Amino acid sequence: MGNWFLQTILAGAVLVPVSFVLILNTGGAYDGLATMIGYVVAPVILTFLLISAASIVGLPLRLVRPWRVWWRAHRWLSPALAALGLATVVVSRLWATPDTWVYEGSEYVSYYPQPVLFAIGAVLLPFGLVHTWFTREPAPATS
Repeated sequence: MGNWFLQTILAGAVLVPVSFVLILNTGGAYDGLATMIGYVVAPVILTFLLISAASIVGLPLRLVRPWRVWWRAHRWLSPALAALGLATVVVSRLWATPDTWVYEGSEYVSYYPQPVLFAIGAVLLPFGLVHTWFTREPAPATS
């Protein structure tokens, strides 16, 4: 098991609960068992897609040696991007847009995250998590 495996596990452990909370908070019509299963499966699928996209976009950081050396020398950047992404997702939720809807005679209010901030956070959070280096060796010198 290499560094990539630990990064993926960490990203999944953080992104699944974040996705789950966001999906639950957006609301929607309750449809019985199908809705309950969807609320459990959707965050896992969303997390898989986000981790896959972040891994593909960041692949040059792993394959191109000068970029990899620079990225490892500046390893503080990954946790900073992840923290910024998480903060952006939280702020997008705090600035949520309320939407009132009626279902079977009852009025409900759903809150949808601010879309631009949510999209920025949804990109930065998995990228920062997937490309964090876990190592005890000193950072390589950049030249």
